[in-house]
Amino acid sequence: MVRRRRLFDRLAARSAVLVLGPAGYGKSVLLASWLAEARPEGAVVWLTLDPSDRDPGRLAADLLTAMRTPGAGHLATLLERLEDPPLFADHLAFVDTLQQTLVDEEVALTLVLDDLHHLVGSPRALELVDHFMAWAPPSCRVLLASRSMPQLRLQKLRLDGRLELVGHSDLAFTREETAVAVGLWGLGLGPDAVAELHTLTQGWPAATRLAVLAVRAGARTDLHDVRRDDALAEYLTTEVLGSLDPDLREFVLDATIDELVCPSLLDAVRSSTDSAALLERCAQDGLFLNRESGAGDEPWFRWHGLFASNLRLPRLARPHSAQAAERRAALWWRSVDPDVAVSHALAARDDELAGEIAASVWLDLVLAGQSDTARRLAAAVPDDVTDAAELHLATAFVTAEEGAVDVARLELERARELSHRLPPSARTQFEMRATVIELFVVRDRVALTESLARGHRLVVESEAGSVSLDRATMALLKLYVGMSEARLLDRPLEAVRLLRQAHLTANESGYTALGLMAQAETCIPSIATGRLDDAQALARDVLAQANAKGWGDLPGIAMASGYLGWLALWKGEPRRAIALLDRCEATLLPHDWAMLGLVTTVLAQACLSAGDVEGAERAAERGRELATHDRMPPWWPSLVLALDAMVLMERGHVEEARVMAQHPADGPEFHLATCFRGCVLLRSGRPQETLDVLDTIPAERMFPHVSGVVDTLRAQALAEFGDRQLAHEALERALDTSQRYGFLEPFRLVGDVLTPLLTEHSSTGTRHGDLVLRVLAHLSSNLPTSVNDWGETLTERERTILHYLATDMSPSEIATAEFISVNTVKTHLAHVYRKLDVANRRAAVRHATQLGLI
Repeated sequence: MVRRRRLFDRLAARSAVLVLGPAGYGKSVLLASWLAEARPEGAVVWLTLDPSDRDPGRLAADLLTAMRTPGAGHLATLLERLEDPPLFADHLAFVDTLQQTLVDEEVALTLVLDDLHHLVGSPRALELVDHFMAWAPPSCRVLLASRSMPQLRLQKLRLDGRLELVGHSDLAFTREETAVAVGLWGLGLGPDAVAELHTLTQGWPAATRLAVLAVRAGARTDLHDVRRDDALAEYLTTEVLGSLDPDLREFVLDATIDELVCPSLLDAVRSSTDSAALLERCAQDGLFLNRESGAGDEPWFRWHGLFASNLRLPRLARPHSAQAAERRAALWWRSVDPDVAVSHALAARDDELAGEIAASVWLDLVLAGQSDTARRLAAAVPDDVTDAAELHLATAFVTAEEGAVDVARLELERARELSHRLPPSARTQFEMRATVIELFVVRDRVALTESLARGHRLVVESEAGSVSLDRATMALLKLYVGMSEARLLDRPLEAVRLLRQAHLTANESGYTALGLMAQAETCIPSIATGRLDDAQALARDVLAQANAKGWGDLPGIAMASGYLGWLALWKGEPRRAIALLDRCEATLLPHDWAMLGLVTTVLAQACLSAGDVEGAERAAERGRELATHDRMPPWWPSLVLALDAMVLMERGHVEEARVMAQHPADGPEFHLATCFRGCVLLRSGRPQETLDVLDTIPAERMFPHVSGVVDTLRAQALAEFGDRQLAHEALERALDTSQRYGFLEPFRLVGDVLTPLLTEHSSTGTRHGDLVLRVLAHLSSNLPTSVNDWGETLTERERTILHYLATDMSPSEIATAEFISVNTVKTHLAHVYRKLDVANRRAAVRHATQLGLI
């Protein structure tokens, strides 16, 4: 190495450094030599990026892997529980989790992101890097190396004095450094020759190196011969090849088919067995080849990018052999990295092979969190290949998950048009995947019912063994058929069965995120089956698993938060319900309009229960906006109208609310909307109309919370008619439901008008005397808000530590301020995180703010 100490001080001066220069300007060498000499404190992590890192899922996974290498030291141990971010995860939240570990554990980190230019064209990947730099703790130094100026928000870092820019003019060899390099590389040139070489190369380190190799090999004696038509890099590469013996020259041409290579790849490309020895020879001869760590037992090597790319033209001069080599490379990479494999197949002009590879892996890529890669592969393959139907299916799946339902529908139609090209053996699997996507894009109940019937037929056929499916397709099919059943709630037990099977299949196949999604969705039909406590335990377990892996904002598990929020509301904890429902709403899959509507409804109800009428109005307004979309189920207008009537009643507009409740929306009515209308009619002095409305709810729709509201409303309505016996019988049934499930919200919906009947009921021989007292207390005042589902509150010391979290103080600074040890602070933090059910400091502050704790 030529150690350029003139630049070392600049590398150490700021917390963020950007080393910017064209290929071959020694960016990596500069950073490596500085690290070797400076030996910065704490963890040192080096991540060399490549085009696959344009997918933010893969970039986040690679970053985590890099932080677990030996150079990361203790940091690797701290990150053992985290896993790669899965399908459609929020990768910025994943970065937050990594950084929170650095803050909480006070870990010093030097992070090098080399070859950042590979992220050009991927705003989401660059956003991840931007986010890491913007929120990096003071103990973290980030060094970037790139061939081009990255599209990052660097201006604020520069204004804050946190960024050092080392450009290509800084990186270029000085004349003295050129002399040192020539001497180190064993070429005895005099001062004039060194000056001439420096002028010809303009200090370009790679060009200097290539020129020295050409002269040392004896191919050229005059330095002026090293330049041709200003194409310096291409000419120097040619000179190096010209100095090699024919066998090695042919090997280098074949071996530079990829920047990252290994012996078995090159043996496959060359149909040979001697690639390992030739790679070692190239590395020893300094032919721009460095050893790299890689998967498996065999050694991996990386060519200098400029060197490899400039050998493309000589390879293309042999079109037949070049295409054959590209095809063999595609076949080798197929099981290692399908992204690279497809690019080689396309370079070989074998579109059919490219389509076959992309079609076989797109679903695995999506389930591994690499949806951008799957979309890019599908788009890269021409539309005239046999597997075009599968590729359109991939695009439909990804766009549907992102909420672009109309685009997904068009892609699905195109896929079906092209499905006749598929061989018979592939059509069943295609049909199953198409059915899964169709369950995404249909919105009205009739179409959903038809798609669901088709999905059930496919499930039955697969369970009977008449069709054979890969595990990924089977897990997805059962997941989305189960989700659709959960949305309709016609057969809740069947929904639970399918979702449980989807969870088992996903876990057996290693699709952890998919398994968590299935478990979270199981909570919804559990409302209908009455297994509320089991669903509560399951939802908490899902969120705990996700938080432990750094997946706290995974959209697919949103319904775990939603269910806990729903249950908190009905158990009389409206503030906690609001916090959980806000979390659910923020992480719902963008296409799940029906569930978004239901969450909005429960949120409005929770706001009313908490006395926040303005919040309820805002939620109701969102409900009215959703009603303008054709995506919503046919019963949605009834729920919106009933919710508006409830808000009007709280505002004191009794007559207007009564009129709305007396005239329901056209079409089918949601059972909870019927309950809301009953509440409005009762509170506006219409007990008979209340009873008439309640009688319209089918028995099969009397879910536990609905049953509790109906019996409570019926009790008060009968009491107002003077039928005390029937009123007390209905109230006892309502108390039975409340005792079993812990419900308090049904009594709150009726209001304090229920107080006389409850007081009278306590002397009628009720089985629930203690519960009656609790309900009366609930109606007369707000009960203390717990911080979690199992009723825990924060201790005084934990509240004190919680307030410190809203500052930028480190654990050691908090310990100093409170005259306690750092370990005691960390213990309190662990208790706070557990009770608030969060994974890091920022989430704790956000959640505590929602609960009104800070």
